[in-house]
Amino acid sequence: MSENQAADKGQEQSPECVIPHGLSIRELRGSVPGTLIINGQVDQAEISATTFILGRQGEIVKSKIDADTIIIQGEAKSVIANAGRVIITEQARLMDAKLVMANATGCAIAEEAHLEGDVQIMIGRKTPSATASKGQGKPIPAPENKVVEPSPSSEEEKPNEPVSSGGDLGDSPELSIPLGDD
Repeated sequence: MSENQAADKGQEQSPECVIPHGLSIRELRGSVPGTLIINGQVDQAEISATTFILGRQGEIVKSKIDADTIIIQGEAKSVIANAGRVIITEQARLMDAKLVMANATGCAIAEEAHLEGDVQIMIGRKTPSATASKGQGKPIPAPENKVVEPSPSSEEEKPNEPVSSGGDLGDSPELSIPLGDD
């Protein structure tokens, strides 16, 4: 192997996709085999990435996210997230969200983070995301082209009842984390 080939190989990085500040996207569907960074506004998305980063200026609403690692620095409203690890920073605002994680040790929430409304953190993800495992992005199927929103009567649902027809987000036991607001 020549020196140039070795240098090129050492500089290889995961593919990255950035939605810049000022850009608004509605009904985003798909996957990124590397890192997806959102600094703009995204509404009604179904996205998959190895690493998902919602930047400080980013906003995501009524969306489903599947990633090995999710970092939330911006504002997330009515989001369902399936992740191996979740990091919520002190600048983050998380409202009416459902986080499903592989285990209880994969969650870091800054004390200064703003959690509002019905924020559920559950354990139950069985496998890493398909995108991260295979390293290839494939579109996420959207057969009904609608976002599943948590129902207000979620306390009456059975714990093993799926949230939507596709995925395993609803078949997880719920983990209750006191937020100190009561």
